[in-house]
Amino acid sequence: MFMHAQGDMHDWLKRNERSNSDCGLGSPVQHLDRCGALTASLLAIHANWLAPGDADLLARRGAHIVHCPRSHAYFRHAAFPFEALTTAGASISLATDSLASVFKVNKRPPELNLFEEMREFGRRFPSVSPEAILKMVTLNPAAALGAKGRLGELRVGGRADLIAVPAARRDLFNSLINHPGQVAASMIDGRWILPPS
Repeated sequence: MFMHAQGDMHDWLKRNERSNSDCGLGSPVQHLDRCGALTASLLAIHANWLAPGDADLLARRGAHIVHCPRSHAYFRHAAFPFEALTTAGASISLATDSLASVFKVNKRPPELNLFEEMREFGRRFPSVSPEAILKMVTLNPAAALGAKGRLGELRVGGRADLIAVPAARRDLFNSLINHPGQVAASMIDGRWILPPS
């Protein structure tokens, strides 16, 4: 719609008397920039398709990218532009999307599971270290939400939101990402919601 001033959405909006004068002027990312919406407070959810120069523009404006790997795989999108975004210096977080866009596994009902999102990302991008993947579900989202230093890490003055899972010391980050099953304990704002047994 924005890129080429055509398509089903463009035609539908035109029939409903929307002025499409903002169409055909570049990519949706460039449109957001023209409107002044491409800022450090923007969460660019999915960002599955980027035009040339969009990754640099997103990074330059400090926008935060939120990638949902299992939803991306479910819809069979072209490869997520991870390399272009990281080369440009963009911050990328991983997230769950919707129960409607994840596959059932072994006939179990689908579930929102951030561990599964990390594993799916790791399968798609095997050169990315487990430590970097863990950062995409802790430190990067905290920064994206404007809560750096309060969320996403264990530190004095932080919110004390945490989970506990069994992990091997020798391969800690890989062990965390590949944790199967339930968490052993969960704390929210310093209170045990699921106490350790």
